Amino acid sequence: MWGLEFYAVIYCIMIAVFALGAIAFHLTAQQIETEVALREWAKGSWLLVLGCLLAVLARSQISQPEEMYSYQWPALLRSLATVINGYAWLRIWFGFRYYYHLPRPDRRSSLMYMSALLLTVFAAHPLKLPAAWAVIIISLWLAGCVAVILRDTWKHSNWRSEDQFAMAGFVVAGTMWLYRAVSLMPEFFSGVEWDVNRSVDNLVMVITLVALMSIYLGMTLLIYRRLIDKLRTQASTDGLTGALNRREFMERGEALLALAKREGRPIAVALMDLDFFKRINDDYGHLTGDQVLKLTVDTALGELREQDVFARYGGEEFVAFFPDTTLQQAESALRRFRQQLSEQTLSSEGREVSVTVSVGLVAINPADETLEELIKRADEALYQAKDDGRNRVTVWFNPSMVESWS
Repeated sequence: MWGLEFYAVIYCIMIAVFALGAIAFHLTAQQIETEVALREWAKGSWLLVLGCLLAVLARSQISQPEEMYSYQWPALLRSLATVINGYAWLRIWFGFRYYYHLPRPDRRSSLMYMSALLLTVFAAHPLKLPAAWAVIIISLWLAGCVAVILRDTWKHSNWRSEDQFAMAGFVVAGTMWLYRAVSLMPEFFSGVEWDVNRSVDNLVMVITLVALMSIYLGMTLLIYRRLIDKLRTQASTDGLTGALNRREFMERGEALLALAKREGRPIAVALMDLDFFKRINDDYGHLTGDQVLKLTVDTALGELREQDVFARYGGEEFVAFFPDTTLQQAESALRRFRQQLSEQTLSSEGREVSVTVSVGLVAINPADETLEELIKRADEALYQAKDDGRNRVTVWFNPSMVESWS
């Protein structure tokens, strides 16, 4: 059995790496149901486990290299293992495209690629090609998969340490696979029998194993990052509307306020309250009330700038922080938001539901020390807006002067 012990040890370690990765991806996919990339990585990893097991089983039954492309079942089994491993890396490539929010490749193209791999691998049996044929084909295939993964992830262009860890492993593994294919081509075309025990192949397998460990460690770190991002999102956003929650708003707002005071930049803060929201809940039900809250957030995010901080402050109250914004600029944006919201309606059980909002707006005052003080003055302006008839933007200037725009 030519080098079976070394071959089996390397493949057993690979199987362990792939199996642990598959389990991690599968369990995490159950927690993040929307993360399609994890399911693709899990499928690809399980296929790699199967392919490696079949490869070890087949090689243990082949005593001479020339038997590798006979019509005996071990030789056919080894070719099947080659095709399975090729398909597995195709699924892993799909996973990376999903992870970076790229569209999945066309199904027809994928089917064409797999058909070509299957035909070229199994063509060795009737054509009685040298044993090196499958190694050359699968090595070129894997190098190609690595190339497209690197191409796709390069487009992401915002690599962090975990991305770099995985991509470094791909570069090394792809180089080794390409080197193995190129080094075997002279033997294949000259008809020289392939020496499966040559030391360079053993070295390539060891380096490839280390690279695969790096790839799977990087993929695991990518999962960890996605979990952390999900937890951070859950902790900072309102579960119903998707807007920032009060705690996150206060943290961001305090930081922006400190920056504005230090550099003398203009800012504005607005507190908003939906008019007669309790009546909407009582007359149309809480589901309609939830739709009203979501509509309000969607409308606000559509009118405000990306740098503006908008959050659900509590119940039917919302708050907005406008950095580097004059009072007039903030008032203009809020009037557009109020107008846009009042022109929209929701349908509930055949009845139309209209929504209006009252807004209190305040600019930074040299005496303001905290964000709470700004919000308190915005709240005073909001109460004035309600007293003046609701559905309006009221600007606070000082305790004795308040201006309103309906």
